[in-house]
Amino acid sequence: GYGCSPLKISFMDSSSAETPLIYLWNFGDNSSSIEQNPQHIFFEPGIYDVSVTIITETGCRDTVTYSIANAVNAIQPPIAGLIIDRRKTTIFDPVFTITDTAKYFTGNELSINDGTTYTAYPVIHTFADTGHYTIVQTVTNEAGCIDTVEYRVLVEPEFRLFIPNSFTPNNDGLNERFLPSVLGITSYDLRIYNRWGQVIFRTQDSKEGWDGSSDGVQCQQDGYVYHLEVTPYAGEKKLFIGSVTLIR
Repeated sequence: GYGCSPLKISFMDSSSAETPLIYLWNFGDNSSSIEQNPQHIFFEPGIYDVSVTIITETGCRDTVTYSIANAVNAIQPPIAGLIIDRRKTTIFDPVFTITDTAKYFTGNELSINDGTTYTAYPVIHTFADTGHYTIVQTVTNEAGCIDTVEYRVLVEPEFRLFIPNSFTPNNDGLNERFLPSVLGITSYDLRIYNRWGQVIFRTQDSKEGWDGSSDGVQCQQDGYVYHLEVTPYAGEKKLFIGSVTLIR
């Protein structure tokens, strides 16, 4: 028998006699069986000598022993293993260093679901875009046994925010909207207040911006208060309060 431990082997005896037979199998790993056709699991890697003793107790009494040297070769199975220097980063530093700790293999492949594979370590891999990625190592040995290990990593958008302090909605095509510039968020809520504390504009669309009007009526040149609440991709919700000047 040949394969990776734990290795299950079926043994079969083809002896025949006119009287009942007694069997004593010795599997070479300090275990035995009295079945005629036993099954045995070899848990530890190694090469084992197997023997069977057959005894007749009635009629023509006899004892015979058959020994098979190196009957079972239980191979150490491969063990996959990786060390990844981080589990998440941002798109401004999307580099991961991957070190191999696998054992007992003859083949070793690293596969990343952005379409790249590696067979040599250490791996220094740069992701081109944000998102969740899966890193899978597959190791094999000479017996064709396989082991895998899988990790998930995350490349986040970098949180960036710029809020202008004025805008000029005068139809000249320049700076027509109050539009904060923001990256790396999962939620956005912009409110504009007049000097009496009334909400005159609100949007949850980070690309919309305020055009200087309220309910279709152009607002006068003045200073207005904004409340901008955003949730960065990785972090707690943040509130930014300030003023913006509408210039006509």
